[in-house]
Amino acid sequence: MPIRKDDEVQVVRGTFKGREGKVVQVYCQKRVIHVKRISHEKIPIGFPHSRSTPL
Repeated sequence: MPIRKDDEVQVVRGTFKGREGKVVQVYCQKRVIHVKRISHEKIPIGFPHSRSTPL
């Protein structure tokens, strides 16, 4: 299932496991997404889309 902007996702692996948020940006070529409410000092953290699941 493709993940798109404005989807609600939950992180299932990694240091942010269990956190939920809204997809802000999707980079298809890099296979990376940025999720609102998951950031490091106000900078969005990108992580592979395979580490998240749609809600």
